[in-house]
Amino acid sequence: MRVVFFLLVFAFAFSAQSFGQVDAECPEIKVLGPSRIVMPGGKAVFVVSVTPVKHDAVLQWTVQIGDREGSIESGQGTAKVVVSTTRKDAGEEIKARVVITGLPSDCSNFASDSVVIDSLIEGQPVDEFGDIDSDDMRARLDSFFVELQNNPKHSGFVQVYIDDEEGFDLGNKRIKLFVEHVRFRNMDITRFQFGVSRLGIRSMKLWSVPPGAENPNCDGCVLINGKDLK
Repeated sequence: MRVVFFLLVFAFAFSAQSFGQVDAECPEIKVLGPSRIVMPGGKAVFVVSVTPVKHDAVLQWTVQIGDREGSIESGQGTAKVVVSTTRKDAGEEIKARVVITGLPSDCSNFASDSVVIDSLIEGQPVDEFGDIDSDDMRARLDSFFVELQNNPKHSGFVQVYIDDEEGFDLGNKRIKLFVEHVRFRNMDITRFQFGVSRLGIRSMKLWSVPPGAENPNCDGCVLINGKDLK
């Protein structure tokens, strides 16, 4: 009888010890970053996986972009966070770190992952000229059109600087000549945008702008979209 009692006690103790080991099992924590390239000004999604799942665990995310604290747009406290970026973050690294509370004290309770934001894509100036005669301007535009034909996904941005005697609209002779020459060469007018600024001089600067890039800085200018000229 004593032997049976001893065996029952030993079995219970072993079972309790085994249960305790299972309960104290440390989960595997992984953070997975974006599966796509993060563009400047875009969003980055980070997801944490915990195996086995700990339903009572509390998650706390921190995000660093370069040397500044990142902005968590949504998902704090959940398994997925969305991080906002700006165009100024181009080329910077995003590091997302999650800390999980509620795990056994001897378990590692954090994980992280990082991703580099893509470099900023910028347009390239192709030509710049002052107040030249009409034939010379057409020749310069032809070279510009060849550049765009060689890069069919690029758009054309035209910075038009005017003096006090010129207008901001299509009544401007230089803009009118440009539009007429686009049509003469059977170019797609919707590929072009004009930014008109009063600078006290007559000048044009021609840009080839790749997809995903913003137009050159044109603060205070009047924009004329080619798609409105069809």
